[in-house]
Amino acid sequence: MKWSFPWWSKHKNSNPKALKKYLIVGLGNIGSEYDQTRHNIGFDALNAMAEDKALSFEEGRYGAMTKLKFKGRLLLLHKPSTYMNNSGKAVRYWANKENIPHENILIITDDLNLPFGTLRLKTKGSDGGHNGLKDIQAQLNTTQYPRLRFGIHSTDKGVNTVDFVLGKWTSDEAKALPERFIKTAEIILSFATSSLITWPGKTRSGQWATCTSAASPASCGKVRSGRASASHWAICSVAPTGDVLSNTTRFPCSKTGAIMSAAD
Repeated sequence: MKWSFPWWSKHKNSNPKALKKYLIVGLGNIGSEYDQTRHNIGFDALNAMAEDKALSFEEGRYGAMTKLKFKGRLLLLHKPSTYMNNSGKAVRYWANKENIPHENILIITDDLNLPFGTLRLKTKGSDGGHNGLKDIQAQLNTTQYPRLRFGIHSTDKGVNTVDFVLGKWTSDEAKALPERFIKTAEIILSFATSSLITWPGKTRSGQWATCTSAASPASCGKVRSGRASASHWAICSVAPTGDVLSNTTRFPCSKTGAIMSAAD
């Protein structure tokens, strides 16, 4: 299937020597038995992004890699072959080899505690019981690395956790994935290219919160918060129309605004 990614799909960069590097790691397990399973959402998100850009993954040290040039940045899209529980080995190797600081690493992973399709971007945090994140934390010796969590939560009570995360998507979930992959790609590119802002305080779900730039105390507009706190990121990202992209909504803003990573 061909995903249709809108405003960023044709950007080129003519000066590769000046590219700033970012390591984008989609977590998953290799092997056909894990294809299209919830635990492999990191692989699938990068596969969709690469397919849209006509990029091909090549097998290399600790997994498959492809590279995307975008607005003066070089994004290294990596799918580790170490299996989920040893993901940190691949992350540490490529971060060291390419001299990429922890703040320029983004891990894409499933999250059993978030409703299906919710996308949450954080600068840091615990592993939350996720073995892939646990190994990355151990290998990098820090929790201070960004991660984009993709919600896979089940509303069914009494579901076996292991069977669920290693299970295939339902038909309804599979139909919703293409749109979620587009949003995931937008957040990945905003992460690499945009100014990052933090919330001035905690907000309740559904409230409107004024976001304040980390570089300036001036307000940069209002963002509807699905669930936000000072540890979450909002990302300044102006679309070609002059509006600001959220997960599903455009917010008008004169200069910059915020794209939230919380649920729609």
